[in-house]
Amino acid sequence: MTIFIVGPMIGQENNNIKEFQQAQKLAWQKEFECYAPPLILKKIDPKNLPDLKKSLVKLMTESDMIVTLPTWHEDSLCVDLVQIARLMEIPVNAYTYLTKN
Repeated sequence: MTIFIVGPMIGQENNNIKEFQQAQKLAWQKEFECYAPPLILKKIDPKNLPDLKKSLVKLMTESDMIVTLPTWHEDSLCVDLVQIARLMEIPVNAYTYLTKN
C-alpha cells in the first residue's frame, strides 16, 4: 500500500521536514510505501503554487490512501489536496492511523 502524507509545508521551518520524516518512519514500520512531499520534491516554491499543486496531485493519484498531519486543516493547500483526494475517492485518514498497532 502506498500512502501520501498531507501536511503544512509552505511557511514552515524547513518545509516541516521533521514532521514528514516522523510520519514516513511510522509508515515504513507498517511496511507502507510513502510519499512525503518535502522529502521527494526538489523545490517547494510558494510563488509557483499551481505547479506545486499539480505535482502533489499527480503523486496523490499514485497513492492508495492519504494520511494527514495534525495541523493540515490550517493550511489552504492541504485543505485543497484533501478535498481533491475525497473527490477522487482516495481514502483520507488522520495521522493517528499510523500510530495505531
